[in-house]
Amino acid sequence: MKEIPAIDLSEYKNASTPEAKAAFYEKLLHAAHEVGFFYLVGHGISQELCDKLRAQSKEFFHLPLEVKQKIALENSKHFRGYTAVGGEYTLGQKDWREEIDKGKMFGVLIVEKNDKEIGYLAAYSGQIG
Repeated sequence: MKEIPAIDLSEYKNASTPEAKAAFYEKLLHAAHEVGFFYLVGHGISQELCDKLRAQSKEFFHLPLEVKQKIALENSKHFRGYTAVGGEYTLGQKDWREEIDKGKMFGVLIVEKNDKEIGYLAAYSGQIG
C-alpha cells in the first residue's frame, strides 16, 4: 500500500442508481476490510472544525494512561469512552490502537451486499467539546 485510501461520502450521497451505491460500498468494504482504515472525505464538515478535532484528539491521546482510563468504555452503559491499546479484538487478535467513542450517534450508513447487512459507518455529534 502506497497511500491511505480515501472514501468520498459525497459519492454515496449523490448516488442515483443502485450500481453507483454498490460501487461506493465496494470501495468502503475494500478500505475497511482489506486495508483496515481510510480517510473520510466529502463529508461536508468544515476544515476549521476538522482542525479543532485533530488538535483536541492529539491533546487527549497525549494524556497519561491513568487519566484516560477514568473515562474507560467498559464503565459506560452507553458504549462511549476510552479504549486502550490492545483493548479490542478482531478475528481473535488484539487491535493495536487506542480510541475514544464520544458523542450522540446521529446517523448510521448501513452497508449492504446482496441484500444482506454487512457493516455500518456511524456518525456522532458532539465530538467537539
